[in-house]
Amino acid sequence: MKKFTKISLIIAGIMTVVGFGFVIAGSVIAGGMGALAAELRSGDLNFGNWHFENGVSYVNENVYNMADMLENAMDTLPTGSEHVTDKFSETITGLEIDTDLANITVKSSDVDEITVSLEDGYLNYYDVKIDGDMLHISYDVGAHTFKKGPKITVEVPEGVVLEHIYANTDLGEVRILNLRQPLVDLTINANLGNVKVEDCKVNGSGVITAALGNIEVDDSYFERLELSADTGNIEFSGSIEEDLGAQADMGNIDVELDGDVEDYNIELASDMGNVTFGGQKREGGMGGEFTSYHTEATAYIFLNCDMGDVELSFD
Repeated sequence: MKKFTKISLIIAGIMTVVGFGFVIAGSVIAGGMGALAAELRSGDLNFGNWHFENGVSYVNENVYNMADMLENAMDTLPTGSEHVTDKFSETITGLEIDTDLANITVKSSDVDEITVSLEDGYLNYYDVKIDGDMLHISYDVGAHTFKKGPKITVEVPEGVVLEHIYANTDLGEVRILNLRQPLVDLTINANLGNVKVEDCKVNGSGVITAALGNIEVDDSYFERLELSADTGNIEFSGSIEEDLGAQADMGNIDVELDGDVEDYNIELASDMGNVTFGGQKREGGMGGEFTSYHTEATAYIFLNCDMGDVELSFD
């Protein structure tokens, strides 16, 4: 009864907002309201029994006019056009980035100093400062509304070691790319937007959360890593030294690990979805589950979905 109640509450609470949340989030972050209108007219946009083609097949109301009104309203909003680039020769061992509307990228690059760039934004909402050996970056628009957010890019010289990265955004993507010099910890929180980590090494702990968006971690090494998505998919490929925990309330989890299965103690579960290990589905209750324990294992893997599929494989 406990599991059934949990699933019922998830369905009741999440399904009400997910459809229009994805429409608004996808249109604002990706292609604007024009992309939404194009999706509506193409007939490719479906939500359950609601089929958007030549109007709505489920009710007698044409949504084209609504999409056009939204697109026109978005077009009247301002778009930032100011740019600035700052370079820092000081010893910096950490980044702290906090924005309410921005796409964030931190990457290794062929530069001589740590370089921070703002594109398509407003300088009066933007601040960069050094506090000790930490570089703080913020973009805070307050109650103002804009057609889209700016891009904030941090380029790190290949020989520079950043021990700490903390990134938080209310609306926008976060990307951490090609940081092969090992971090001590990596913390990312994206309320509305996707997170991508690629070709990075963390000799400590990583915590990545997304309220509405996907999490993708590729070709990376972590000693310990926690992944959590309220509504979105989770993907991981790479190596885990000690622990990997992934929780998706509504979305799929797909993990591909380096090494042998004997290196890991494994617990996989889905309350409402399939569990696949080694290419085979594992049944259990309303969803699926699988456990595997080895006396010589040095790492622990726990993957759980409330609504969605769980898949684990080894490379």
